[in-house]
Amino acid sequence: MVYIRGHRADYDRWAALGNTGWSYADVLPYFKRSEHNSDFNGEYHAKGGPLRVNRPRSDNPVQEIFLQAAREAQFRIREDSMPRSRRGWASTR
Repeated sequence: MVYIRGHRADYDRWAALGNTGWSYADVLPYFKRSEHNSDFNGEYHAKGGPLRVNRPRSDNPVQEIFLQAAREAQFRIREDSMPRSRRGWASTR
């Protein structure tokens, strides 16, 4: 299973369209409260929630090929796919 929240701009756009409570700043506390992240804790992640989130625990040769291609194309490789700027490549959780 893959855990991806979506892009900050999407939530902010929904809020701008009149959906009160749906900005990224509004929903981030719920995301954090719901997860128990084995790898990260801080501004975007938390521990203690019911949803276990972690990096893949086994090597995936296809994923490594994609990451190597991204490196060769000079994309930034990110440890976390949820930072403020989403530019670059990251492994999904």
